[in-house]
Amino acid sequence: MTFGAACSPYIAQYVKETNALEFRERYPRAVKAIIDNHYVDDFVDSFETSARAIEISMHVREIHKSAGFELRNFTSNSKEVVVALEGNLGRNVNFCDDLADVQFCTEKILGVYWHPGDDAFKFELKFHRVKPDIISGERCPTKRELLSVVMSVYNPLGLLSHFMVTAKLLLRDVWRYDIRWNEDIPNGLYDIWNNWRDELNNVAKVSVPRHYFKSSLPEKVELHVFVDASGDAFSAVSYWRSIKSDSEIEVTFITSKTKCAPLKSMTIPRLELHAAVLGTRLLCTIEKEHSVKVSRRICWSDSSTVINWINSDNRRYKPFVAHRITEILDSTRPTDWKWLPTNLNVADETTRANRNIDFSFNSRWYQGPQFLHQPEEDWPEMISISNDETPEEELRSKFVLTVSTNVVIDFNRFSSFLRIKRTMGYVLRFIERYLKKKIGEGENCLTVAELKDAETVLCRLSQRESFAFEL
Repeated sequence: MTFGAACSPYIAQYVKETNALEFRERYPRAVKAIIDNHYVDDFVDSFETSARAIEISMHVREIHKSAGFELRNFTSNSKEVVVALEGNLGRNVNFCDDLADVQFCTEKILGVYWHPGDDAFKFELKFHRVKPDIISGERCPTKRELLSVVMSVYNPLGLLSHFMVTAKLLLRDVWRYDIRWNEDIPNGLYDIWNNWRDELNNVAKVSVPRHYFKSSLPEKVELHVFVDASGDAFSAVSYWRSIKSDSEIEVTFITSKTKCAPLKSMTIPRLELHAAVLGTRLLCTIEKEHSVKVSRRICWSDSSTVINWINSDNRRYKPFVAHRITEILDSTRPTDWKWLPTNLNVADETTRANRNIDFSFNSRWYQGPQFLHQPEEDWPEMISISNDETPEEELRSKFVLTVSTNVVIDFNRFSSFLRIKRTMGYVLRFIERYLKKKIGEGENCLTVAELKDAETVLCRLSQRESFAFEL
């Protein structure tokens, strides 16, 4: 392949999948792994047993080898898998120099650090082009250095959204100031930066299990999405709620998404509606990208106005609200949405900056709100919502008053009577010539008679406007 050519990635992807499809009858599971679980030249998959992982990985390797592609450097949280794949390849393919240390090494999987020993995702901070005095707080960072520090925390799964929202808001405020890349951030933002920098070292202590469920798949799995918004940001966070045969309830963090509020001022109900749309899109993405069969899905919001909009039969809303309600109802039902108090909404942790962050895995952020661990009878009760709570400014007007004025010529647009008289003269000439089909004939300049007629018409228009009742 020609490196750097625009067509090269497509051709490589096409060849890889075309070669795999030739084995779809012989190795269907391996072909599915190549088509669905390959990212460029990286293969990431999960299996219930080590034997199944070895079997499918060997099939995947065999399919690629038939086209001259060598798949190597396998890693796993199982020593048995690492040893088996290494033996087939005839070379050391594990991610550590010493196979005995396999349980103590960290592997980078698609930009995310994974520790096979405890099968958990972790974070490592690597600062590029940032001097140590910035991290230690001895010096105020420049705009460029601030961006480098923030980008060092790679958070594609949203595991640290409750921490990174402060950095997002800080960058947004920095961009408002007209400063260059190598200029220090404004003094008004230094306290926010300093508080966030103090918490940065705790990121390395975060450890989130890769697996959703501790043992096998539960009998019943529910998908819960929490949404919230403030004047600064809006967000959505999702959890699995699994129920096993012995009525054991387990709540597992899935992912989250945060966005800064638009710079243009917007009402809180509209921002809450933005959060509801974000939660709906997150819900659809989770269902699409997971093979888990969801028995029930529930979206939670602490905005009674948004719940009222979604459950209302009256669709007489302005386009901003109407379009977003339509998108929400295209993917969810009104019965999927429930209200809860703000103090129970876990998404509230990602809508404001400078909060006391709890990075432990036992925190509410990773374990979900307490009521999800309880039977449904103990969940927050739905408050009574009336149509009176709907903001009147979001309702589309039912009646429109239109006032029509038959003004041929607006007198106020002319600076002198002579100009308006000449204009009316040309208008009368055009009408006369158009009716007589003599366009383009006659004199160019206005005659005395045409100016006299124009003055008469102007007097009539003025009298009709001023003495309409008498006429």
